[in-house]
Amino acid sequence: MSCFWDTLIKNINKNVIRDILQIENINPKAFSNALKNENIKTENVLWNNEKLTEKQKLENFDHIKEYNITTVDNGYLCSCCDPFLLLITELFNLEIIHNYNKNKLIYKNTKECKYSININSNSGHMW
Repeated sequence: MSCFWDTLIKNINKNVIRDILQIENINPKAFSNALKNENIKTENVLWNNEKLTEKQKLENFDHIKEYNITTVDNGYLCSCCDPFLLLITELFNLEIIHNYNKNKLIYKNTKECKYSININSNSGHMW
């Protein structure tokens, strides 16, 4: 079950994914691996209009660095302030509005915000 990755791939502009991550065959394993390769501290992202602390940025960076891409098809436990959503917001210059069980979580790039995507999830699935 790769609904986390499938949802992001479905909602992010494919040309932007290709340009930024330098991948042609956009699938969950390639996408997550490319994100790991482009991992940086998220200096230009607000989460629910709040800046991240340096400790949070480092912990998020480490989470992505240590992510095992062989588990992509086993599901991904997306957190409320998720490291991959923060990184995607940073790299792709966008805003992510994550509706989790009727709670709105907003990730926004403060440097440049080209567009916004909406994703939805509950405790077991993302769409």
